[in-house]
Amino acid sequence: MAETVTVLTPRGDVSVARIAELQEHILDAFKRYPKVVLNLSRIERIDLAFVHLLYAAKREAESRGVVLRLNGRLSREPAELLQRGGFCKQVPANGQELEQALVEFEG
Repeated sequence: MAETVTVLTPRGDVSVARIAELQEHILDAFKRYPKVVLNLSRIERIDLAFVHLLYAAKREAESRGVVLRLNGRLSREPAELLQRGGFCKQVPANGQELEQALVEFEG
């Protein structure tokens, strides 16, 4: 039986210098799986490129009929950055809260 879900776990600094690599992994997963989970628990640093990638990945998943979910506990620095940057009204504790808190992310 073919697998129906894959979990991607980016690690460390997920910013503009490494975002293309993560984008490539996500797009490859979209080609192979109907459900992709992005585990955020190993991310230590993010920047605007990461936020942009989240929104672009969500749109791409929807256009391909793929389910994209976020999970994993968020480190404090990325979580606070998302709130300070105005992307979330409160500091999200994990991927599920981030999915719900990101402005216009859930469609």
